[in-house]
Amino acid sequence: MRAVLRHRAPLPAVLATGAVAVAALLLAHLVAGTVTVTPDRVLAVLSGGDATRAEIIAVDVRLPRAVVGLIVGALLGAAGALLQSLVRNPLASPDLTGVAQGATASVLCWIVWGPATGGAVLPLVAATGGLAAAAVVHLVTRRAGADGERLILVGILVGGVLSSATSIALLFSGDRVTTALGWLLGSLELRDWTDLNLLLAYLAPVTVLVIAAVPLAALLHLGPDVTATLGARPARAQALVLLAAVLATAAAVSIAGAVAFIGLVAPHLARRVVGAAPRRTVPIAALLGALLLSAADLAARTFRLQAIPGLADIDTAPFALPVGVFTALLGVPFLLHVIRRRTS
Repeated sequence: MRAVLRHRAPLPAVLATGAVAVAALLLAHLVAGTVTVTPDRVLAVLSGGDATRAEIIAVDVRLPRAVVGLIVGALLGAAGALLQSLVRNPLASPDLTGVAQGATASVLCWIVWGPATGGAVLPLVAATGGLAAAAVVHLVTRRAGADGERLILVGILVGGVLSSATSIALLFSGDRVTTALGWLLGSLELRDWTDLNLLLAYLAPVTVLVIAAVPLAALLHLGPDVTATLGARPARAQALVLLAAVLATAAAVSIAGAVAFIGLVAPHLARRVVGAAPRRTVPIAALLGALLLSAADLAARTFRLQAIPGLADIDTAPFALPVGVFTALLGVPFLLHVIRRRTS
């Protein structure tokens, strides 16, 4: 940890660099595709000018998808940083504590067996499933007097049970199997302005909760004894931090499905850049999560263009590679690297 703190970069410089990278990725999403659209034409259309069909695709198809990807990545990055501070374990993430599996299972069951109520209710469904999974993990580990490592072990076990429930729901998905598979793999395909507006509606309260949870995560990062000494109630602080992480994960899962490993990788990279203090790690993990998921989605689109050449109107093709495939390709070796460092 000392090495991380000693080599940390100034926070304003990191934020400025990240903002430039976000703008560059956003522009790349808008101009890249079967039909390339020049940046000046994109700006002209956004300013209200006349648009060709290709430019309409850039603004009405690519832009909302790109912004949704940035927000989903930021939510997962922040959730992972909060969970790692909560349990003081760098292996903690929404994927390894049962939270993501609970949110995914509840959404998939709702898609298969629930009423056709539209997408507005899905964040609430995801939050319910994520909170239920987190509550089970918390109760089991609390009774066992567990540390962070056991919490992750219990989270993996609970996640395994929930993944089995998800598989059963998938067997009964019938004509909804395509939608169900998209949620399981994690996808940003066909996300539009409706999805973005829905995500923005949930983003405001979740952001407020995450901001309120950061000081408590900073205390919990020092240990429960120090937290109590400084006048905070550890149990209440843990509950609020866990709630913030679960709701951030639920909002992301309800829109993009089970996008894996962003919540694990982004906080690790954030600590390497700005140090281990949650007040710095959480916002930078959100920024890096946005960058990672946006880059993975751009890679998914590019791979599709190379692998299936000659398709017309490829930006709306329903069989594109899910972004979750690329985040898994990034996350699995990273997880093995972290485990190897911790056991060596």
